[in-house]
Amino acid sequence: MSKMKKIIALIMACLFALALVACDKDNEEGKKAAESKKANNAVTSVVTKAGETTTTVKGKKDKKKGKKNSKAKTTKKAVVAPKVNVTTQKLIARTTNRAGNASAKFVKSLKGFTLKILYPWENIYGATKCKTYYTQSMREIKKVYGINIKEEGQWERYNESLAAELASKKCANHIYYSQGGNFSAYFKKGYISDLASAMRESAVDFNDPWYFNGVKAFLNINGKQYGWIPTEDEHTTPVMIIYNKNLLSRKSLTDPAALAKKGQWTWSKMESYARKFDNDKNVTGMGTVDSESLVEALATQLGTSLTKLKKGQSPTTNITDSKVKTALDTYASWCVGKKAWCDTFKGEAWNYAKNKFTNGKIAMLFGGQDAVQNLKGAKDNSIFGIAPFPTKSPSKTYTSASTASFIAFIPIVHQKISAKILFARNEYYRYTYRYADRCARYRWESYLGDNNAVTNAINIKYGKAGNKSKMTWTNVCEDTEANVTTISIINEIRGGKGVATAINGKKNALANTYKKVWKGYKITGNV
Repeated sequence: MSKMKKIIALIMACLFALALVACDKDNEEGKKAAESKKANNAVTSVVTKAGETTTTVKGKKDKKKGKKNSKAKTTKKAVVAPKVNVTTQKLIARTTNRAGNASAKFVKSLKGFTLKILYPWENIYGATKCKTYYTQSMREIKKVYGINIKEEGQWERYNESLAAELASKKCANHIYYSQGGNFSAYFKKGYISDLASAMRESAVDFNDPWYFNGVKAFLNINGKQYGWIPTEDEHTTPVMIIYNKNLLSRKSLTDPAALAKKGQWTWSKMESYARKFDNDKNVTGMGTVDSESLVEALATQLGTSLTKLKKGQSPTTNITDSKVKTALDTYASWCVGKKAWCDTFKGEAWNYAKNKFTNGKIAMLFGGQDAVQNLKGAKDNSIFGIAPFPTKSPSKTYTSASTASFIAFIPIVHQKISAKILFARNEYYRYTYRYADRCARYRWESYLGDNNAVTNAINIKYGKAGNKSKMTWTNVCEDTEANVTTISIINEIRGGKGVATAINGKKNALANTYKKVWKGYKITGNV
């Protein structure tokens, strides 16, 4: 009997062991199923973050609500959260009607992709403190999409290297930056990708706040989209007046920023300030780092531009326009035979005015961020103030005139993957945009020692106390040849030749240049 009990016990032990194995197998399968579900949810989460549009069909139940749909087809649009303060560190929600509606298949294909960007400046982030925010954004993008981001900066011989890479069709990076004058040459040679299909696939439409929206129209040529300009400091800069507070104080002149707050900083006031130094042997009243930008800003004040452009037409010169003539007359009255203006096209080239200004030889300087950025080497940058470039009439709004430094584009050799490039770049903008305010402050603090000057510069840049910055087509992508011809006219005027004489001597050459570059091409955007 005891022997039988032992046999039965052995059989029971075996059965129990088998049950445990089966149980473990069930647990393992259950675990795998859970992991699979989790993975699917992760993909869904990514797609949801990307704002995927889903459709439902009449008669089928909505699993979430358990109700039948009453419409034949309905579209669940991406939920757009209200805008938040960029200093809260909360991710900015998508703000456009299409951005974020990329398909789940497309979003899934991004895993393992590495976006490579080459900037034409070595200090990529503008300030050491900003690097932390950009690095954090990269980590988040990798976690959400599986995208890696590699950035490099190159200052020396950037344009030469870029031209060589484009010509050889061997572009190591996905995104490059063209200086405005070179854009038309790259475009005509077929080096730049048309982004129309990439925009549809990636659902990026350049209407987000991190793009300079007006430029989208300027870069829409023959119905195709080429390039973009982000609102980052390195790419766009409103023109402004940088002044030496000590020099103005010696003449008992009220601080321009204080006048601007009261709406009393006008063109005539600025002119009178500059004239106070006309008889000063050591100080010039007003300087500029770029005469063409100054004339363009003067033309903008009058409601015109150096370039004439209407939707669906090729750009032409506007140099003979009566308002442009008035702008040139204004420039001439300030700089010919008088000390109101000095210029950069002599001596030490573009650093001429900057060097004289930092050394206390110029009271006020017309320029943009490039002018301010160079103040970093000044002995005492706390003595410099910032005020808007004033209008003809009293106004509490900041100037609307801006210039573009660089145009971002994808080379034609990367046309096939341009949608991935565009999507990844857009997300990188979106993730870093929440830090825009603080990074702008960090950058400007490295240039200026006075906190009020920093605040004024940021307000002018982002239009926080007045007009948003606007650009003309001339600022964006006037070709190098036309640029040189325009400058030659300005140089002749500054040299003492009358405005009408200078224009008449160059107008045909300028008109022929535009025809040569843009014949057969039309700017088809909403300009």
